[in-house]
Parts: sequence; C-alpha cells; structure tokens
Amino acid sequence: LSEVNLQHVPLVSRLYYWRAALNGLNEAPLLGFGPENFGIVFTRYHYGIPFEDMSSQYEDRPHNAFLEVISTSGLIGFAAYLSIWVSVLIALRRAVVSKAIGFWEGMVLFGLGVAYFTFLQFWFHDLTTTVPLLLIAAFLSSSSNHALCNNRPQSTEGVRVRAIVASCGILLLLLFTWQRTIPVLQATQSLARSIMSESLEQSVLTLGTHGLADVPETREFAAADAAALLTLLPEVETIRINTVRFAQVESALAEVERNLNWLTAHDPSNDRWYAYRGDLYLFAAQLGGEGDYLQVARNYYDKAAELSPRRLVPRYKAATTFAIVGDWNAALRTLDIAHSIHPSNGRTYAFEAAVYLAAEDYGLATTALRAAWDNGYCAVQRDLVDILEHYASVKDWNAQAAIMEQFLSTTCGRGPLGREIHLELPLVYLRSGSVDEAIEAAADAAIVLPATKSLVNLFVRDVERGFTSVWARHKTFATAALEFGRSEWETTDIAR
Repeated sequence: LSEVNLQHVPLVSRLYYWRAALNGLNEAPLLGFGPENFGIVFTRYHYGIPFEDMSSQYEDRPHNAFLEVISTSGLIGFAAYLSIWVSVLIALRRAVVSKAIGFWEGMVLFGLGVAYFTFLQFWFHDLTTTVPLLLIAAFLSSSSNHALCNNRPQSTEGVRVRAIVASCGILLLLLFTWQRTIPVLQATQSLARSIMSESLEQSVLTLGTHGLADVPETREFAAADAAALLTLLPEVETIRINTVRFAQVESALAEVERNLNWLTAHDPSNDRWYAYRGDLYLFAAQLGGEGDYLQVARNYYDKAAELSPRRLVPRYKAATTFAIVGDWNAALRTLDIAHSIHPSNGRTYAFEAAVYLAAEDYGLATTALRAAWDNGYCAVQRDLVDILEHYASVKDWNAQAAIMEQFLSTTCGRGPLGREIHLELPLVYLRSGSVDEAIEAAADAAIVLPATKSLVNLFVRDVERGFTSVWARHKTFATAALEFGRSEWETTDIAR
C-alpha cells in the first residue's frame, strides 16, 4: 500500500470490473441482474476496455463483494446484505453488554470483522473465507440470544409469524431463480469450462448446443465471443492446417453471427453489436475466408463509431483493417480522428506506434511510443522490445540507449521491464563506447535496485582498469540475485 500503481494489471482490471458493476446498477437499480449473474453485467459493459489492460477477457465476479451484491441484487438486495453486517454488530454489542463474552474477546471479534470487511473490498465470498464469518456470526447470535432469553420471555405467535414470512420469501426467491437465473447459470458454467480449457470456439458451440443462445441474456455471452475470438489471431496459421479445429472455428463464427443478427434486430441502436460484427469479420478475414471481409468489418466499425462518436475502440479496429492491407496513411487518418476526440489518450498513440512499426518506420514509432508513455499508457512492452531488437540488429547503440533512457524517465519504467532495462543500459553504453554514461547508468541501477549496489563498485573498478565487457557478467549475477531475493552482501560474494 506504499504506492498505488495504476499500470498494475490486476489493479487496473479491478477498476474496470467495478465500473461495469456500477453501470449495471444504473440499468437495474432495484433488483439487479440476479444472483451469480455478474457475467452478464461484465459482458454488457466491458466493450471499449483494452483486453491487454485486463487479467481476464471474461469475468464472473467484480472482485468486490459489495459491488457484486448491488449489481446482481439491486438496492433491495444490497440493503438486505448490509442488514447482515448491522445484525452482526448489534449481536456483538449485546453479547459484550450482557457479559456473555468478555470485552477483549469482543474487540478481537470486532477486529476480525473489520479485517474481513476490508478483504471483501477486493475479493468475493467463497467457501473457505465465508465459513469463518458465518461461525463468528452464529456464535455472536447465540450469545446475544441467550442473554435476551434470560431477560425477556419469547412470544410463540411472533416466532410462528416470522417462520411463515421467511418461508414465503424463500419460495419467491426459488421461483425467481428458476425463471430468470437457471438458464444463465448454465451458460456461465458452460463458458467457464470452455474458457478454463482455453477453447473459445468451444464456448460458443456449447451455448448453441444447449439452446442457451436463444436466451436473450446468454446471447450477449456468445456475442462477446466475437471480440474474444480475436485473441486467436496469433494461432491462425495453426488453425488453418488443423482441419478439425478449423471446422470448429467456422461453426463458432456462424453461431456468433446468428446471435449478433438477433441482437442487432432487437436493439439496432446499440453500437456494441456492430462493433462485435466488425470483430467477427475481421477474424474471418484473417482466417482466410472468401469475400471482402475487411471492408465489411470496416463498415461495421464505422457504424459503431457513428452510433457512439466518442468511443475509440471501433476507430482502433478500423485502423487495424487498413494496416492489415498496408494502407498506412488511411490507418493514421483514422487514428487522427481518435486523437481529435481524446487528445490525451495514450492508447491511441500506442496504436499509432504499432502502425509505424508495421511500416518499419522506427523513428516515428519511437516518437509515438514516447507519447503513449507520457500519457500514462504502458501496455506497449512488445512494441518497445521490437524497437530495441531492431536497433540492436543494426548496432545503433546510441539510438537504443536513447529510447531506454526515455522509457526509464516515465512512470512506465517502474515496472518489471524497467528493472531489466536498468540492468541492460550500462552494457549498451559500453557497446557505444560511452564509458562515463555506462558508469552513471550502473549507479542509477544501484539506486533503483539496491541488491546491485555493491556490484556498481566492482563495475567502476573494472571499467577503470579497461575491462569494459565485465558488466555483462555482473548483470547476470545481479539478475540472479534479484530473482532469488538475495541480500546485498550475498550478491557481492556471488559476483566475486
């Protein structure tokens, strides 16, 4: 908690999940979407979120128990959920006041409750963590009720009325669950199994096989797979030569198209359905289907942008369709529109850098990457590595060192890749013949990575003696020390 890093993927993912949960509350404020149905909320409101900023492409929990309750059970369910916490606190107070438990015992139980309350801000109820809470609540309830029974007679009629009300509530809940929740739970289970097996095409086929794609809520799951299927693009060549998997993917595409046709017909003003259709045809084009699928995909992206002018993702995807065919100018013009909508959006610069890299213009790609970093977008590590490898291949050490320095000067340089670059930069300076800069870079590495502090003294001594290649060995020792968590003295001994 000493530093909040908004570039940390799990944290960023949770922020997206929480935003989706709040959007779900706005749509269904009273009763929510039904228990265990956050998957619907996430599918409905995830579009526009860059998948590379997320730890998962499908999420059935917002990783915040309170937001999960309020989005799936609405304000009514949230009030009932809060009443549980209030009841536990009242039971604790009664137990302490009546001396059923001691004061310090009560403080320990209160502390456990506060710890669990904090834990639920970032996680959800599961069996292993909920059982202790229920045991504590049951203990407090038993203690406080025992004290009340000793001081006040119980009304038999009141107990009977409460039992009838509770039974009616349970029956209504079961009826609601059977009508609205069971089909969606089946869909969620099917998707979870297929996603765990990393078979996206199978998740789509599972929905169709069980007839779940005919349920409006679960159609959205299948439609979202149009975007998820794009993650299979790196496997396109493998899919083409695997006839069984190729047939599965083709069937999945047809199933997704059927669902998207239904969704578009019933909700023609929703830009997400057109964006998903663009994803569908973009994947079909990459898979090698017949017809001008790229143009069809571009038309759907343009329609999505027309319906939601400030949404950037359809414009990014449209730029991708131009980049695939090598029309760099058209791709950059499309990204210029995105710049005009949100000038400080770092992801637009990242897409621009990808276009320049595809066009092999490494100078402009570097400039675009720097703009992405300056605007807080750090999910461009692959592009940075590609640029560094290019400069290394042509032995342009000065250019390589310059972009490394640029990266380290931004907040993006504080992550794992930044630590690797700190260790690599002295070696790059040595290759360029800049000994003083190499010593300075090694000193910076010692500040950022304290485990390498003693190695800097060895490095400076060896460089002064003319052993300018020694840092490669020291860097290896430093990396090993960092990976195994060794202390500074142990690191020095290893280096010696």
